[in-house]
Amino acid sequence: MNLILYIFFPFFAFLRGLKNFATQQSAIVFVLFCALFGYCFTFELVTADSFRYAYFFYVGDHNMLKDIIENYREGGITDIFRPVTYSITSLFSHNPKVLFAIYGFLFGLFCYLSIRILVKERIGKNDLYLVILLIIFFSLNSIVNVNGIRFWLATWIFFYFTTQYLIYGKQRAIIGILLSPLIHFAYIVVVGYILLFKVYLIFFRRNPLKILFIGFIISFFASFALPENTIQDTIGDDAVEMSALNTKYNYYTDMTRKSTSKNNSLYTQANDAFTKYSRYAAKGMAFLLCIIIYRRFGNIKKSKTTITLFALVLALFILSFLSSSLMHSGNRYLMMSWLFLAYLLFRIYNENREKIWKRCVIGSIPTVALYYFIFIVFNGYRLVTPMLWFMNLPYLIYDGIGFGPELIPRW
Repeated sequence: MNLILYIFFPFFAFLRGLKNFATQQSAIVFVLFCALFGYCFTFELVTADSFRYAYFFYVGDHNMLKDIIENYREGGITDIFRPVTYSITSLFSHNPKVLFAIYGFLFGLFCYLSIRILVKERIGKNDLYLVILLIIFFSLNSIVNVNGIRFWLATWIFFYFTTQYLIYGKQRAIIGILLSPLIHFAYIVVVGYILLFKVYLIFFRRNPLKILFIGFIISFFASFALPENTIQDTIGDDAVEMSALNTKYNYYTDMTRKSTSKNNSLYTQANDAFTKYSRYAAKGMAFLLCIIIYRRFGNIKKSKTTITLFALVLALFILSFLSSSLMHSGNRYLMMSWLFLAYLLFRIYNENREKIWKRCVIGSIPTVALYYFIFIVFNGYRLVTPMLWFMNLPYLIYDGIGFGPELIPRW
């Protein structure tokens, strides 16, 4: 029934499927709607990542897969996701909407698989607080992040396979973890960190929390003391003269480049201020939640894997707190860590439905979910055609056929 409804009212079918998220039809509709969301990008916002992706896909002469892999080995490119998807998609279409439909499909698939982990672990009756936690979890890396597909797709892939590897003990999932740096090079650091964390668990499996908790406290306060972009100031430009890595390093760590690549409009200033506030709020709330969890951890129902998950959360926030100061792009690690914290809070509340955990859930709303909910609504309006929210599937597909030449004048 929901699949039929998707043809006539895709958005309503998507919302209806969220009520029965674990069913096969709901899974299909969820992933298909994410693909449709990508297809409905207008590419009118020239400062958005999606516009640059679309423009270079439409006008570029794309390499064969063998050349891309060779270029990657030689250090000419930092990751292979974008050139590979350009190359494959260009074999049958040069329409950027088709490219972003593929991006939306991949994003939706791993987003669904990650949310399903939480849904399948739910025990007992569903209630408002579990629903709020699921909304928080989704909003941290929502569908609008198809706009910056590389990092945020890598985030879902990393979350899903790390959970399978460390929490569910599926050793083959290490392959999926190693895949994430190929999607976005920033995950090279995180993957190496996770491998070290696995070694740490072997040596400190009896009590893995104590040392990590001390490191968590130190790194939190150190993140406010360290000057921004310390890596760039310390290493210097000469240490990163490595073709593509040099370009990426400068783009993601140089604050002056950020200021010159965007106009200095009132909106930009307000958005930067709001983003900075949300970053501090997210760090502060994560610190408070982990303190509460650590103090009460000995008195709650929990499995051995929940202990491992809490250790992972502490370890990831150590990395996130420090990287948020050492480089500007490190702020994204903070949201990646919050995914695991939301998962941990879901697990704890799922088995211990007490007032303290309800307060923790409610306290997370203004500090995390509110900002990202606003982000979803506002950017959903700016990035995609308004037709998506009320038109039928055949019309939306027809409306995007032949798109591409419109990009040229705007560049």
